[in-house]
Amino acid sequence: GFSDSRTIVSTALAILLHKVFAGFALGSAMTAASDSLTDESYLTMILLFSFSSPIGIAIAAVLESNMHMNDVFVATMQAAVSGTFLYIAIVEIGMKELLLSREQTGSSLNIGNRMQYLKLASFFVGYCFMSSLAIWV
Repeated sequence: GFSDSRTIVSTALAILLHKVFAGFALGSAMTAASDSLTDESYLTMILLFSFSSPIGIAIAAVLESNMHMNDVFVATMQAAVSGTFLYIAIVEIGMKELLLSREQTGSSLNIGNRMQYLKLASFFVGYCFMSSLAIWV
């Protein structure tokens, strides 16, 4: 629970930082699709994005106050969320980036191969770093 102010501040900071990057990604996607989006679509996406965190926090607070959450339930939910992040990172982002480096043309084919290996190595290092952080969380 949120029994001390340190937990509240760190959780709020984590949510805010996440929302900054998620908002940037949403804005970039909306800008890229600006030809096919109407003003109503923009407004709908912005409102859904804006209200998703407060609604999720409210639902979590209600569930926490009304349910006794045992360790198995919490571990299951954390595993589901972690699996979702891994899927998005690997399939939706990582594979597209690796395929993009194959399509890039440079002065030689060797530059594209180097870029592909650099992206793969960076992805692997970042994955290992984030996995090692999970040990202490």
